[in-house]
Amino acid sequence: KVGVPFSINSRVEKMTGNFCHRAADANCDTIWFGIESGDYQFRKTMLGRKMTNDQIILAAKNCHDAGINRLTFNMVGMPFEKKEQMMQTLRLNETIAPEFFYFFTYIPLKGTKLFEIARENDLLIDESRQKVHYLDDYDHGFSLNIREHPQGMSNNDFNDVCQTMKRFQDANNRLSH
Repeated sequence: KVGVPFSINSRVEKMTGNFCHRAADANCDTIWFGIESGDYQFRKTMLGRKMTNDQIILAAKNCHDAGINRLTFNMVGMPFEKKEQMMQTLRLNETIAPEFFYFFTYIPLKGTKLFEIARENDLLIDESRQKVHYLDDYDHGFSLNIREHPQGMSNNDFNDVCQTMKRFQDANNRLSH
């Protein structure tokens, strides 16, 4: 009733056509939502996020159809994530074409399942070597916040995909606020 534009965070599972149209009617201009990984199996088993890629695409379409901007959150460089899985994250975002695309380098946070996985598999590095924000000195390259290991990806592969994601972000982000 106030008429002031606002943004919200939502879960893909809640972003039905009805929900998005009601949000737009209330003057919601942007919905922020987490994709985290474009690989369904990885997202489900490692992150406990059970939404399918089809559900993500439909939720993004519902927002678009209601005239609401989409801002996606994505996480990269997680324990046992492979280069192809990171590329799936990028391709899913290319399909959605959100008005704003964010990707963040995984940071091991105590108390999370992924932290325990990293600890149990000796993947943790000294916290002083971790980059807390992905824009920290990205011109000099992206690096993993965990140890390289045979079941994951190399720092070189990680940097290559992150540079591709950064180019997508720079070329496609269309929100001015």
